[in-house]
Amino acid sequence: MTNAQTWAAPPLPAGPRRALVVATATYTDPALRRLRSPVHDAAALREVLADPAAGGFEVTEVTDGGAGDVRRAVVDFTASCDRDDLALVYLSCHGLLDARRRLWFASADTVKAQLAATAVEAGWLMDRMEDCRARAQVVVLDCCFSGAFAQGAKGEDALVAQLKARGTVVLTASRATEYSFEGDPLEPHPSVFTAALVEGLRSGAADTDDDGLITVDEAFAFAHRRVVAAAPGQTPQRWSFGTEAPIVLARNPAGMRVTAAPVPPDLRALLDHPRPGIRAAALDTLGEWLGGGQPAQIVAARAELRRIADEDLPRVGERARELLGEQAVRAPAKDDLDGIRLLWLDDEPESNEILVRSFTARGAVVYPAMTTNQAVQFLGAVGFNALISDVTRKGREVGFDDLSRIRATGYGGPAVFFTARVTDDLRAQAKASGADGVLSSAGELDEWLRRVCLALTRRTAHGRFDERMRAAFNDG
Repeated sequence: MTNAQTWAAPPLPAGPRRALVVATATYTDPALRRLRSPVHDAAALREVLADPAAGGFEVTEVTDGGAGDVRRAVVDFTASCDRDDLALVYLSCHGLLDARRRLWFASADTVKAQLAATAVEAGWLMDRMEDCRARAQVVVLDCCFSGAFAQGAKGEDALVAQLKARGTVVLTASRATEYSFEGDPLEPHPSVFTAALVEGLRSGAADTDDDGLITVDEAFAFAHRRVVAAAPGQTPQRWSFGTEAPIVLARNPAGMRVTAAPVPPDLRALLDHPRPGIRAAALDTLGEWLGGGQPAQIVAARAELRRIADEDLPRVGERARELLGEQAVRAPAKDDLDGIRLLWLDDEPESNEILVRSFTARGAVVYPAMTTNQAVQFLGAVGFNALISDVTRKGREVGFDDLSRIRATGYGGPAVFFTARVTDDLRAQAKASGADGVLSSAGELDEWLRRVCLALTRRTAHGRFDERMRAAFNDG
């Protein structure tokens, strides 16, 4: 398991999410040229906003409507929003400035020479947003001179006071004196600003903090970088009025990237402690992490428990598997180890209690010995045909030297060493001592004993492993 994972994005904040998308590409006044991008922009934005995996909005759309149509749609939309709604209004159209530098939004029937009668003033739109009961509001303006929205009759200071009672964020495609570029192709093509917004939401690339949720600020920052790089003469702007918390615009459709939390040094020391009982007790902290609801801790706990379940001694590994919700080591058919007389040399036999019970239930006879002297006594009294020895026992009888003493008594059967961590150095020492190897997991022990059984079916009349039989055993 890696230290970073992709999870499904968390749910969107509670409450209705409503959007009004207004796009005007075609105009009756010859003085207003046809725009390539608005209809394409509206379709792309509507798709990502309405997607439950992304925006989760209920979207209302007005395409190529007259000024009356746009005004009615705005009034109906703002009047229908409740206090707990997130209200988003998007406009893509010609933006026009009058002699007093006021911004007007052109509609299909706008006459450029008669803006007051045939267009929608930015100040009027902001008045309607003030009337709207929704406490979280987002206004997105993709038109030329859109940064001039604050220069209405009330002035910018008045606008701040006007919208501060609501949590309102306004995003504009350009400054007050800049054009909003559509791009070079002659075919229908998205505007640079809206295309960047949509890309950041649809791909999840705008989710820069990897929490699975894309805020308005994150979406704007992504779009700003793209626009400035693609159209140096255009600078998107952002205003925020009275917002106390980030407004979540969408979920990240790609999910959220969760990196494992670092394991604190004191917990790491316990997990790596040489005493199995202490390592097993430390797993309870990882269990708390699993149920704590913190994604980074959950990923870290799963990775640590998986490693321990696969590599540590059976007593510790079984506890790790239990915390992971896995079943204990699956018991194969009963009596599949019939004929095995196993001597298990370990000064902490309780560490392997679960595995010993499993082997015994499958027909093996297990003799636990805590010292090499006890092992020699067992060999003289009952004999055994398989040996497992712990590498790190206490006192002088530690590790690989024990095997030569046991071999000297006449035991020539298979033998392995068991440890929590296998290294190249341990493998070399095991080979030099005459052992068959060093194992570190319950699964490896199980496979080794199966191979012992296979070799026993071909043993010599003396009941001992000769070189030919040992070669067959080592070849599996």
